Amino acid sequence: MSQTEKLPNLDKIKKRATRMQEYCHRWDALISVTEDLISQLEEQIRQQPNYIYRLEKAKNSLNL
Repeated sequence: MSQTEKLPNLDKIKKRATRMQEYCHRWDALISVTEDLISQLEEQIRQQPNYIYRLEKAKNSLNL
C-alpha cells in the first residue's frame, strides 16, 4: 500500500502567494497608520502641563 503524493496545483500556489502579498501590503499600511497615530498622541502628551512639570523636575534632579 504505497501512497502517491499529489503535486501541488501551481495556480493555487500563485493565487495564495498573491493573496499573501496583498495581506502583507495591507498590514504594512495599517502599521504605518498606527505608528503615525502613536506619534501624534506622544506629541500631545509632551504638551501636557503634567508631563512638562515632571520632565523639568527630573532634569533638575539630574542637574541637567
